[in-house]
Amino acid sequence: MVTGADVSDARGAYGVLDGVLGRYRSVRVVIADRAYDREGLLEWLLGKWEVGLDCVGRLGCGSFVVLPRRWLVERSFAWLLLGYGMPYPYLFVSVLGCVV
Repeated sequence: MVTGADVSDARGAYGVLDGVLGRYRSVRVVIADRAYDREGLLEWLLGKWEVGLDCVGRLGCGSFVVLPRRWLVERSFAWLLLGYGMPYPYLFVSVLGCVV
């Protein structure tokens, strides 16, 4: 999904999550960056999809701190993009509904 520069991450997430959660009904928790903890996203997820939102934020300032479970998302996308999870690269585009 491509949006304009004036669309925030949280507002853009509605369209992406609507497509993903409509296809994968077994999802129970969405793990996201702290930027997505705005504009009523949690209430929308709970009301429409009965899915929780776990936002991972910064724990400290000025030094490197490992954020819990943030690696999960990054490794999942890396695994899919390298082709280990999808037999053909075009399937990745059809699953997410966008070009990454």
